Amino acid sequence: MKVVKKIVSIIVMVISAVLLIASLGGVAGSWWVRGEAVRIVADLTVLADRSLERAQGAVDQAGQLVQRSKDTIDQLSTSIKDTGASVEETRVVLVAAEALFDTDLSPAVQRLTELSQDVRDTVAVIDQTLTLWRLSPIGGDGQLLDIADAIVEKIQALGQILTDARQAIKDAKSAGIDKITEFLTGPLDNSSNKLGALSGELGQVSQRVDEEQANLPILRDRINTAITLVAVGLTLIFLWLALSQWGLFVHAYGVFTGRDPLARWHKRAAVPAP
Repeated sequence: MKVVKKIVSIIVMVISAVLLIASLGGVAGSWWVRGEAVRIVADLTVLADRSLERAQGAVDQAGQLVQRSKDTIDQLSTSIKDTGASVEETRVVLVAAEALFDTDLSPAVQRLTELSQDVRDTVAVIDQTLTLWRLSPIGGDGQLLDIADAIVEKIQALGQILTDARQAIKDAKSAGIDKITEFLTGPLDNSSNKLGALSGELGQVSQRVDEEQANLPILRDRINTAITLVAVGLTLIFLWLALSQWGLFVHAYGVFTGRDPLARWHKRAAVPAP
């Protein structure tokens, strides 16, 4: 029976020692993982900030293009009204406006569309990668992705407005001189009004980008705090496991040796104070 107890106690001591070492390793591992997680969050925050800077650049370019387009359409509308029934001057104005759309405004919209889509794709990767982002009160509803989608939507709206204006010019060229003003006045005024509204909407998007950039450090700090709290919690758990394994090891050692390893401590505790 004593042999069996010793064998069992040896097995228990070996298992306890392994688990004790693993628990202490878990403490070290928790803080190593914490450091790696903080580094990843920092990298993603930098990437998000750069993406927002590119998004702000796209919004600024879109705003400038909207203003340039509105000025062009307003100038065209004024020129059409000023030329009146002059066939030659009206045709020249229409040809010049058509060339401006084809060589400047439309290609600029295409470049902005590609830039905004690239920004949107980058933000989508960030949103999918940083799962903790969704747990934060800031950005928890995918605000970065919403902003990127809003930019893409506004630039697409700009492209549609310019397409409509370009089509109106094309239709007017094939119309009689007496109908040019009728063909263009309504569509051009409508396009100008839409561009004015779009300019205000782009201003709102720009403000959202600025606010999100300001919130990024706060979001980073909150996530890092959560990571640190998790590391502290795991440390306490692993230390508790290590302490329990140490107690089990001491008990098994006492069974193996037939002596109480804590006997001297019991004696000291039993000695009355002088």
